[in-house]
Amino acid sequence: MKCYNCGTTVEEEISYCKECGATMEKETDEIIDSTLVATEESTQNNAFLDQVKIISSHYVQSLPNALKRPFETSTKANEKDKVNSYITFSLLAIFLSLYTYITSIKIGGGLFYEPSFFNDFIKPLLGILIILAALNGIIFAMTKIMKIDTSFYTVFSKLAILLIIPTGLTIIAVLCLTLSITFLSTMLFSLVMLLTFISSIIVFFTLFKENPIPNGSMDIYYIIFIANLVISIVLAIVSSSLIGNFIGNIGGGIFSY
Repeated sequence: MKCYNCGTTVEEEISYCKECGATMEKETDEIIDSTLVATEESTQNNAFLDQVKIISSHYVQSLPNALKRPFETSTKANEKDKVNSYITFSLLAIFLSLYTYITSIKIGGGLFYEPSFFNDFIKPLLGILIILAALNGIIFAMTKIMKIDTSFYTVFSKLAILLIIPTGLTIIAVLCLTLSITFLSTMLFSLVMLLTFISSIIVFFTLFKENPIPNGSMDIYYIIFIANLVISIVLAIVSSSLIGNFIGNIGGGIFSY
């Protein structure tokens, strides 16, 4: 063992350094403290990993029912399913953004402009998250207009269940695009957009199954019409910004030659 003060080698049973007189207790205490800190950090890391495993396992276990009977599963969803809902919304946003990023690489990469991870992935990701948040918020607002007794996270969870199939198709579309199976990828992407639109309508009926429409509330026809009108406006605003950015990048690349 070495003295922490002067570095002289001393015997382990010696409580002080013969060279400089420093006590050896401090070094022992420091070793104990560092061991405790390392043990605590390891325990925290293990607890975090265990939590991730539990959440992942719970999400995977919920998929079969959501894929087999999405409407029925959605009617049973509530606030307790919000963690799974966050995962679904996140996966959908990430893979849709990845689709746009890969598309920009295949269309413009090395030809018109150099694709940017920030412009072609991060910006679309933020835009898609805004659209999904707006979609959920608009549906929840419509339920309040119809005087339906429900919560924001209940609507959030029900919609997320209905978006599991579009999320799965988006992942397949990205794989197809990566493998240059462009036609199938484009078809799947179009199907994702259609199913997302359909899900925004079906979610109302999952709410009505548990909460009958009160007398005197606005007709469901107009509720769905208003909801989709507002959603279309938000989608148009965000999409025009993203598309304008993409076209601007291509245009800038062309004129730079």
